[in-house]
Amino acid sequence: MAIEPRVASTGPDEVNESITTLTQDIRGGGAPEQAQDEDAELIEACRRGLAVGYRTLYEKYGHRIYAFARRFLSDEQHAEDVTQEVFVQVFRKLDGFRGESKFSTWLFRVTVNSCKNKRRWVDRERRLDQRTYFERTRAGEPARVRSK
Repeated sequence: MAIEPRVASTGPDEVNESITTLTQDIRGGGAPEQAQDEDAELIEACRRGLAVGYRTLYEKYGHRIYAFARRFLSDEQHAEDVTQEVFVQVFRKLDGFRGESKFSTWLFRVTVNSCKNKRRWVDRERRLDQRTYFERTRAGEPARVRSK
């Protein structure tokens, strides 16, 4: 399992290019109107509580969300967590989707926000682990760092 290093962006042009590429990854190719009609049907099926709607949306977008989260977080486990969190959140709030934008646009925004939240959580945990390590070594206690 190779972990890719997180690359810091060098400027706004690179960030915009990355966002454009990742948006295309999530939205996928194909005829936009056909995909939009298909998504509307799937959303309606989910709203009626049909499992096939949920399953099909997950099968259609799950790998794209995972791929984006994997690149954003540079960690497979965190990417899996975010993918699951995104779908739980989307399915819970599907009634709030007004359809003013494409479903994939809304899904992408939820994904980006979830990735940012996960990164903040990981960074906070890392700082807490380091602080605990230094406090214990200073006090002469065994320096144990929490395992993941």
